[in-house]
Order: sequence, then structure tokens, then C-alpha cells
Amino acid sequence: MSEDEPVAKRARTMSMNIASCVVKSAEGKSFGELSGEPLSTLIGLAAWTEDVATKLKIRTIGSLGRWKYFLWARALVSLAAKEVAGHRDEDSKLNANKALDAAH
Repeated sequence: MSEDEPVAKRARTMSMNIASCVVKSAEGKSFGELSGEPLSTLIGLAAWTEDVATKLKIRTIGSLGRWKYFLWARALVSLAAKEVAGHRDEDSKLNANKALDAAH
């Protein structure tokens, strides 16, 4: 759009429907607010999961999103989607020592 366009036409409001991700009472909250909400705010995670998560020091949606094991799993899954079978150098080594246990 050019600068000659009316301001009302240029200033569009962006929105995202997250109703399928969070409980009804949280639908109007910003992403920043949601980050500080308890895990039971996410649809599919009952209140009892907070007890389990608290033992892992995961108290909020934000702490779950920054949890190192989640980040490692997300990285491995993302990289696996890009991997091409038969195109890895046999001498290549994956440096994921801190993400995998010794048995793997």
C-alpha cells in the first residue's frame, strides 16, 4: 500500500484465533499474558498435570516453552524433517552429547 492510501485502509488489525489452544477464560489474553499462565490454560492439560510439571520446575506456559528438554526435542524433530537418507558423510558426527543419554 502506498502512503496515499487512507490511514484506515493502511492500519489493519491483525488477529489470531487461538480458541482451539486455550481455555475459554484465556482467549482474550495477549501472548505475553498467556506465557505467564499455568499449564492448565492449554486445552488438553488438566490441572493435575501442573503437579507433575512443578516437580520438573515447569510452572507456566512460558517455562514449558523454554524447558531445555522441549527445545532439544523440537530441534531433533525439526532437523529430522530436513534429513536426507543416504546423504550423510559417514565421518559426520552429531554433537548432541548433552541432549542424548549415553545409551544412544
